[in-house]
Amino acid sequence: EFMGAKDALCKVANLNIGLEDTLAYYTAEEFAAGFKKTMAFQPRVLKQNRGSSGEGIWIIKLKAGNYCKSYGERSCTDDEVLDMMEANDNHAEEHTVAELIEFCVNGRTSKSGTWTSKGVGKYLEGGKAAGGQLVDQRFCPRIVEGELRYNCVGDALVGIIHKKPAEGGISAVGGTGSIYTFYGPDEVKFKNLTTNFLERDLSKVMPALGLADEPIPLWWTTDFILASPVGTPVEQEKWIVGEFNCSCVGISKCLAAYCKDDTPNACYNDIAAEDLAEADRYGSIMGEKALDILNKTKMGSGTPGVFKVVFLRHGESDWNVKNIFTGWADVDLSEAGKEEALEAGRMLKSAGFRFNIVFTSVLRRAIRTAWTALMESDNFSMPVINSWRLNERHYGGLQGLNKAETAAKHGDEQVKIWRRSYDIPPPAIDYSDPRHPCNDPLYRHVPKAALPGAESLKLTVDRVLPFWFDTIAPCVMAGKSVMVAAHGNSLRAICKYLEGMSEAEVLELNIPTGVPLVYELDTNMNFLKKYYLMDPAEVAKKMAAVANQGKAK
Repeated sequence: EFMGAKDALCKVANLNIGLEDTLAYYTAEEFAAGFKKTMAFQPRVLKQNRGSSGEGIWIIKLKAGNYCKSYGERSCTDDEVLDMMEANDNHAEEHTVAELIEFCVNGRTSKSGTWTSKGVGKYLEGGKAAGGQLVDQRFCPRIVEGELRYNCVGDALVGIIHKKPAEGGISAVGGTGSIYTFYGPDEVKFKNLTTNFLERDLSKVMPALGLADEPIPLWWTTDFILASPVGTPVEQEKWIVGEFNCSCVGISKCLAAYCKDDTPNACYNDIAAEDLAEADRYGSIMGEKALDILNKTKMGSGTPGVFKVVFLRHGESDWNVKNIFTGWADVDLSEAGKEEALEAGRMLKSAGFRFNIVFTSVLRRAIRTAWTALMESDNFSMPVINSWRLNERHYGGLQGLNKAETAAKHGDEQVKIWRRSYDIPPPAIDYSDPRHPCNDPLYRHVPKAALPGAESLKLTVDRVLPFWFDTIAPCVMAGKSVMVAAHGNSLRAICKYLEGMSEAEVLELNIPTGVPLVYELDTNMNFLKKYYLMDPAEVAKKMAAVANQGKAK
């Protein structure tokens, strides 16, 4: 997440592969003031953080061409007109500065003008913690000559792709008529860039991103753009990073197996034999690099052969105080909850936990708990990964209702079935209900069909466990110190799996708010033991409070 985020370009700006005048904006005020100043000076590229395939990446020029001679000499006015092209499909639009800022901040409104973009704007929504950001970078006009994509497995370059835009276009995103030419890692015409990247800058990339203790990703790419003027000698050319890709990277030579509207039955057997051989070579290198990473991993100061993972349920929320079914409603911590998060941090610090990576949901009560506990425990320099898959169970039609009043109306047993039964969800809400997550811009990049209208614990387990298996567990197995700050039911889903609980047993599991829960696992990820970093008697009181939330008074 740190490497794939667009503001990684700011962090490598002072390396040979960076542009020093790369800026990042996280608030509307920063964006308006900064962009008006950079735009007045030279053509720019704005890059949103959450999009894919070029959506929300805009190449922008002043229609009047009235750039100032030096940076900061003036700022654009709201009514200046911009010529814009979006990288996802190379379509052009014309807007005023004010309309662009409105679209980027608030999306389509009465002040944003009419947009033909497939995107919805709102690039800063949710703030930095939720991935809301815009990167502002100088436009490099030689991008029309094409980008170079360096495909890497760890620190090994395995191939180079020259991606040339279609005539009249600027972006070489797939599906826009761009031309891809494949080269081996030793291609002579790119020797200067290859040498400078691998020998001068590669070792500095992870430290620049604040990930000095992390290995280079197993499968990742870097897109390079030629920033030097035409006529620059090859040995003096400056190539700059346009983007790192490390969380959603395919193998281009296997695209024949990609199902599209015109190839709905594409499959593995459609890949050419020579391309399959190349993909197999990549896989072998990945295996070697992965084993090397694991062999270098140190278990740290803990018990040899024992992995520890810390689970932390968010502190008391405002709706916990009001005894309201919360689910995916994005409410904040109560004052007591904020103090619980601070106390959790003190417990973690006292126990000596130093985390390498932290996982949390996209809901603010879990995010605030995570960051508060981390700061209080002097844990500052590690990735914090947000995922909707760690969200609380969705309570459907119960969301927003008082638990005690609902129990008084329907009976304690019915509410307990809705709250804790393993496979019976509460009444579902449909797509037209404003409480449905498909109507929340926070989830606009999640397939609509994946978003729940209500969930049982079984459905919550089905949502959470793939993220545990694919993302969290590999970090634990690599010997990293991991914390997961989430919600009662998403944590219950993981605990059920780790302990092999029955459906009946997990219904009685009450995880208290704001108390670090440590699980110890052997090297095969088998459960050994668990314990809270709090006096057992106090933990029991907090567990009882959780159990009583859904009962009639």
